[in-house]
Amino acid sequence: MTFTWIGKQGARSSAGFEVQSVDRFSIEYREGGQVVTVSVERGTIGATPCVTISARAFEHWDNYRPENSAEKQAKMLANFKAAMEFQGVAVDV
Repeated sequence: MTFTWIGKQGARSSAGFEVQSVDRFSIEYREGGQVVTVSVERGTIGATPCVTISARAFEHWDNYRPENSAEKQAKMLANFKAAMEFQGVAVDV
């Protein structure tokens, strides 16, 4: 999987998803026309920028209420972490 920059605040994956900062407290995860707005707390781990997110961040799409399966949530989290790592930001769950 490879990434390209979306402006200065996001990453687009060759696997078909995007992760982009919306504001100080939220980052959007986009895939297949769906969006999850992830609430984040920004900080650092040592000298590395990081975001802290809830373990439940990927339970639902913003506009679709049925719960995502545990497998889908794990895949979305892995994608999110990979995109943030590309941007030089660690993820703490």
